[in-house]
Amino acid sequence: MTDLGSRPVETPGEWLRFAEENLGVARREMTYERPAYHTVCFLHHSAAEKYLKAYLISRGWTLKKTHDLLELLDLCEEYDPAFDSLVGDGSILNEYSVTGRYPGDISFDAFSEDNAREAVRAADERLNFASSRSRSLARSSSSALTNPEPLNLPRNL
Repeated sequence: MTDLGSRPVETPGEWLRFAEENLGVARREMTYERPAYHTVCFLHHSAAEKYLKAYLISRGWTLKKTHDLLELLDLCEEYDPAFDSLVGDGSILNEYSVTGRYPGDISFDAFSEDNAREAVRAADERLNFASSRSRSLARSSSSALTNPEPLNLPRNL
């Protein structure tokens, strides 16, 4: 087995692929009779984080461990001021960074379908924005992507 902590992943395409996998799992979870809403919220935060890191890495940023979307958005704005439009949704998704990830943070039952839909809404077009910019830069830097088409997230789950 590979040592999972052996190297930082500094290829934008790898970050994009993992983000898309997070969203795929979140989408499937929402189709279940009793979805784990806390997991759906966490995965949307995680995907947003990965999209932003893909963008930053494609701009030459050195990977830094952080889960704070507002911090990442501030860094993205240094390269593209249009990222400022994502700050509100970054605040919403930041709430799900750790909350609901670990027992004791908050009761898993405290998460509702409304929370999950809010996470989906916050991630929807905003993640497409970050994804399209990340993909464009990743392509121009010759990084291999497993799925070069823009990600189209569901508008209504």
